[in-house]
Amino acid sequence: MQENLTIEIILQGKMAQLLLQGRLDANWAGHLDEHIEQLVRSGIYDLSLDTSGISYISSAGIRILVKQYKHLHAVGGSLSIESFSAQVSEVLEMAGMLKMFGEKSAKSQKKKEEPEQQFIQNGYRFFSSGEKAQEPMKLSATGNPAQLHSGGYSAADCRTVRFPGNTYALGIGAIGSNFEDCRNRFGEFIAVGEAIVYLPSDNSGIPDYTVKTGKMIPEIQQLYALTAEGHFTHHHRFESDGMEKSIGLSALLEAVIVQQQCNDLIVLMVAESGGLVGSALRTAPVDSRDLFNFPEIRDQIAFTTEPAHTRMLTLTLGFISREPSPLSGPFLRKLAPLSALSGHLHTAVFPYQTLKKGEPDSNLIIRQLFEESKVIDILHLTHDYRDIQGIGESQFIHGHLWCAPLRVTS
Repeated sequence: MQENLTIEIILQGKMAQLLLQGRLDANWAGHLDEHIEQLVRSGIYDLSLDTSGISYISSAGIRILVKQYKHLHAVGGSLSIESFSAQVSEVLEMAGMLKMFGEKSAKSQKKKEEPEQQFIQNGYRFFSSGEKAQEPMKLSATGNPAQLHSGGYSAADCRTVRFPGNTYALGIGAIGSNFEDCRNRFGEFIAVGEAIVYLPSDNSGIPDYTVKTGKMIPEIQQLYALTAEGHFTHHHRFESDGMEKSIGLSALLEAVIVQQQCNDLIVLMVAESGGLVGSALRTAPVDSRDLFNFPEIRDQIAFTTEPAHTRMLTLTLGFISREPSPLSGPFLRKLAPLSALSGHLHTAVFPYQTLKKGEPDSNLIIRQLFEESKVIDILHLTHDYRDIQGIGESQFIHGHLWCAPLRVTS
């Protein structure tokens, strides 16, 4: 009798069949749990199990089946058993669960879906759809990012900005009533549709946020920002096409901007991290303080010393350009030493969670993240190109990316 558990996976489009052989006990239940988790992380939400080769199932095995059944149904997927061994059938019947696992959910049936365009680049497969809107987003810029180097900001540089929806921005700001209220807390912020999140520079290390609720419109005290208004025109789902386990930020964005055939692009991405590289303010850029003076920089700006937040879920907003305009140029830096692209990107980090299945709606996903999860960190993504010590750039495993071309306004 086989004492271990072997699992063979047969992929059928966006569904998977798992052929199980051996024992599903406390020693091996975690093995099945890990396989299911990995399939769901890769975008496979409808699973069927063939347990005809299972010689023994314990309560630990049943617990994993129930856990994954509930998890998949909560996100719009399904888990069923299409073939039972005598032992599995007997145990599940005694537990009152035979009917639950034996019935195939209607969600597990193949549906006719709109065909997705596909392209492969840099070892990754991209599934694309659009256009949801024809007009480019309007790009505007406020404030002067160079003041981070030249002595900091004052009350004259601060403006209150509201975000009622369909407006996306990143820069330096704080949630509060005025400049004096925020003077010790200004840090990196992201405004995404109807939510604003920022990392206070008061050494608390705890991001704060506000989401549109009823008549309450999110607003921020802003020192400088790049802002885009409008709707995203395209959606890209990306995943590994083979041996590559993650894709670098610059390679990912180069693939997208080439496909979009535009010069300036805004991107909003929800993706699993393969390791983030970036920085964040530890000290508010006020009171004529140059944050980049040495050696003070070591206490005033935090840098990742190794790739951070691996396998977390990230919400990233970025502005990308092949040839930065006089308006956007002061805000953008090269994505990588040999990259043809310049950009400015901030990312918010959340614990990994499975996103609901179906047509991805960026506004619904953003609201789900803020209502059902916790913001762990915010980073300004950078490229660490130092010789020997450099840790490179941020990596991503798979995810969703929405984008739109940009039209520069005054």
